[in-house]
Amino acid sequence: MYVDAQARFDVRQVVTGAGDQRIAGGALAISALTGSKLLAAGVRSGGAATTLRGATLILLALDLAWYAQQFPRADPPEVLESLLTERSGR
Repeated sequence: MYVDAQARFDVRQVVTGAGDQRIAGGALAISALTGSKLLAAGVRSGGAATTLRGATLILLALDLAWYAQQFPRADPPEVLESLLTERSGR
């Protein structure tokens, strides 16, 4: 079923579609979360765990890159400084 859906999927819609980019980012995040939960539960061991760990890290990196592209923010040092200032009450 997934192979059939992927074959019909228009990748351009992720960039130009109304909300498709959020669904794709969410799918990456859910996949990374699922991988981390499987690893934490000890469901896999040995070579399968190594493969799952690698796939989970790749999915997490892709999701973080997707998020950074969709929601650009100020430079990280500025964001960190503002968070620290808010918490310390200065």
